[in-house]
Amino acid sequence: MAQEKEKQNLVKGAREFFGEVYAESKKVAWPNRETLINSTLLVFVVIVVLSTLMALADGGLNALFEYGFDSLKKYF
Repeated sequence: MAQEKEKQNLVKGAREFFGEVYAESKKVAWPNRETLINSTLLVFVVIVVLSTLMALADGGLNALFEYGFDSLKKYF
């Protein structure tokens, strides 16, 4: 008997939860197509720029450390 009531409470709770999720999703101001495309393009541009900067920094630091360690080899 207690298990049946627990299952009913679980179903009732799930129904209330998804009902509230649906109600909240109706309140969301979804972007129009143009805004979505512009935002997506902006994200891609930022990713490309930051990736390029990270690659340049990585290559520069790698060259700097190789030069530094190579110059130390003659002393050891």
